[in-house]
Amino acid sequence: MGKEGASIMTTDTEHEHDAAYLRSLPYEQYLQTEHWRENVRPAAIERADHRCQLCNGDRGLHVHHNTYDRLGAELPSDVVVLCNQCHWHHHTPRLHTTHTGIACPSCGAEFWLELSVLPSVTE
Repeated sequence: MGKEGASIMTTDTEHEHDAAYLRSLPYEQYLQTEHWRENVRPAAIERADHRCQLCNGDRGLHVHHNTYDRLGAELPSDVVVLCNQCHWHHHTPRLHTTHTGIACPSCGAEFWLELSVLPSVTE
């Protein structure tokens, strides 16, 4: 069949491989893309062995961006897997530094993960 009847318009799905296009999307829309849902998010969860990288919990997992610099072409270090509770605490000023790293106030888990967007809060 010839190309005469083919549409010249492209769809979001056709563009999802293009990092520049993905970066141009509003963040909430980016999180709905096939690239995020079927590539970045599941790969991060698999690398983390389906566990929160802070408290080792295995429920309600979120994939959190450490940086948005490579949105659409994330490196493994650009994202971290957090459970719902650790993710919530990450976005509040309640996390505090300890002499061994960062401690989650809900479970006490201490970690050395470098979360570049983590607010620097001292006791």
